[in-house]
Amino acid sequence: MGKWGLLGVFIFGFLSFAGMNSFFKATNTVEFCTSCHTMQQNFTEYKESPHYKNHAGVRATCADCHVPKSTIPKVMAKIMAAKDVYHEILGTIDTPEKFEAHRWEMASRVWDKMKKTDSRECRSCHSWDAMMFSEQDKSASKKHQRAKKEGKTCIDCHKGVAHEEPDEPEEETSTQQQPDSEKVAIAPVTPVAKQTETAKPAAPKPPATPLAPSIQSTDATDAGALTDVVNSCNTCHGKDGNSHEAEIPSISGASSVYLHDALVAFKGGDRKGDEYQNADNEITDMNKLTADLSDEQLLALSEYYANKTYTRYNQSASETMAEVGAGLFDKKCEKCHADGGTDPEDDAGIIAGQPKNYLVKQFSHFDDGSREMPKKMAKKFKKLDDQQKQQIIEYLIK
Repeated sequence: MGKWGLLGVFIFGFLSFAGMNSFFKATNTVEFCTSCHTMQQNFTEYKESPHYKNHAGVRATCADCHVPKSTIPKVMAKIMAAKDVYHEILGTIDTPEKFEAHRWEMASRVWDKMKKTDSRECRSCHSWDAMMFSEQDKSASKKHQRAKKEGKTCIDCHKGVAHEEPDEPEEETSTQQQPDSEKVAIAPVTPVAKQTETAKPAAPKPPATPLAPSIQSTDATDAGALTDVVNSCNTCHGKDGNSHEAEIPSISGASSVYLHDALVAFKGGDRKGDEYQNADNEITDMNKLTADLSDEQLLALSEYYANKTYTRYNQSASETMAEVGAGLFDKKCEKCHADGGTDPEDDAGIIAGQPKNYLVKQFSHFDDGSREMPKKMAKKFKKLDDQQKQQIIEYLIK
């Protein structure tokens, strides 16, 4: 081949590379990705995510998450994307209803791909080596360090970070009817009336729940300078934080992070405490009890009870309902409440084995909005009907 031939090959190669690069650049933009009508649902959800807007002002675009950086995987991804054009023409997901019908299938396909590549696109921004665990909040720091040690990848925990996480399709057995005699009373959600100029006065508050006298001493012998505060806590929560009251939770063995977050929320008023009437006929709640505690005492209390051994509350459960509840819990709750709600390392509290009446009351608080839930939990919780909530409670107390 002569010099003109070599020059021609070089020019052809250069133009081909430049053309391909321009093609990749143009098709990697958010505007291009969302130009299809079927992508509008994805785009709306993406704009509500921390990948679109956050305190650092760093934005991850569609291509950052879905298009590999290396040339060969990138070309393969572009070829595979041709099917999106095909389904756009067919109108496979061109309505919200069609989109929801295919959401689980589409999300699962993306999750599987990310799992196989060790969340390759995530790691182009987030790497273990660059992560400063000490600068993260306590719960995130613990979970990231544990995930690194166990060899987990980003998508194992962060499904739904940019788009709504779909629920796994339910099996027919998860909604089977239970006899009325086995049903647990879950307080119904009371609709909030629209405010008018002649609004009715608020309904009277229900009376405080009286505490039964403890059968044995709840006094602490190992709390040192915290003795008086711990003894006050033990009056309601029981010796070492193991409850002897049907409507009060056990706090022993929970993670110190979870306990400290709860105490801070009660003290700051971000979480409302239920009222109880003590042996002296005084009405109190967690907001009042934590109001005068110092930050050092809140932290010390969290560490004290975290080091105690958790004991399940002695109660019976419906075997039939618990069996169904186990499947529901695995699909809806296990991701955050690991090992059936028994693992304190998840910083989500120990919920298995808590008093039944306490769980029923907390579920009713979630229902009426008086207790706030994390966004992902709220999405899953609102999809449960009363019977499914009953089944989950029976599983937790079994």
